[in-house]
Amino acid sequence: MELDEFKELCNRSADEQTLANQNITDMITQESRGPLAQLQKKTKYTLYLFPLSLIFFACLFIPAFGAGGINVPMLLVFFVLFTEYIVSVLNYYTIKKMQQASGNVRENLLKKMNVLRLRYKLYFILYITLFLMMPAYLELSHFTGHFAGLAKINPFIRVAWYILVFGCLFVIKKEAQKQQYEQYLDQLKRLLDQMQ
Repeated sequence: MELDEFKELCNRSADEQTLANQNITDMITQESRGPLAQLQKKTKYTLYLFPLSLIFFACLFIPAFGAGGINVPMLLVFFVLFTEYIVSVLNYYTIKKMQQASGNVRENLLKKMNVLRLRYKLYFILYITLFLMMPAYLELSHFTGHFAGLAKINPFIRVAWYILVFGCLFVIKKEAQKQQYEQYLDQLKRLLDQMQ
């Protein structure tokens, strides 16, 4: 008699655990205010902004080509935006796949979540690298006659200015990335940790 009660209790707890996991999976993949839906919405905004910035940069680049020169700092900013667009496209499709999770849902979502985190980190490193190329270009370009007025400014003031501007850009981008993506990945991780 006790063995039958124990089996029934085990079956009931397994059913309750499966139901709880299913509820968490539904909350993750289908809820409109869930972390995946929010990630998808934030990524879509980035996808919509790139065509507008492309038009803006085309308006800046077309006259530059006609004048026989290329504005390298603007080109670097364009590469930053273009890489953000590529990363956003890749992440958008990864998020779409996450919403259609199958098989071992927890493991699949964890793997894709780690891919998203890695892409965001790699993009951030590339972002900082491209923006650090800008002061290097500005410093080297005054030797060739471009930005000649820049050479008249004290080098310590220039370096302090670069540190201030690019330090602010670094902090702003890092905080924006937390606000845009990392908080939802953390929510997703907490929900996945609740699954057995």
